[in-house]
Amino acid sequence: MSRRISCSVTFDIRGIHEAKIFRTVTTLLRGAAIQEHGFRGTKGMTDARFKIWPLAIRFHSKLNRDNFINTIETTLSDELLNIISARRTIPKGNNPKPIRFLRSL
Repeated sequence: MSRRISCSVTFDIRGIHEAKIFRTVTTLLRGAAIQEHGFRGTKGMTDARFKIWPLAIRFHSKLNRDNFINTIETTLSDELLNIISARRTIPKGNNPKPIRFLRSL
């Protein structure tokens, strides 16, 4: 039986235009997602998608989400934190698992 997804965090890194900084931030977010969900959690997290879509990561508890955000906040500078704007959100719908492999237009 799967546990219910109760909270999420959304990062919008489309505002980063310098290539090296963009690559560093995406690598950091992928690494943090690996720590939280394992390697299967990074499937589909490509730079091409980061450039056009915001990133949403779902968590089972608020404690896990807060630890994840605190790790990101201690690693990045205040200037980058303002650009990526981590927002605490609640997943919509009653889907217990993240939606994957959405087809883009």
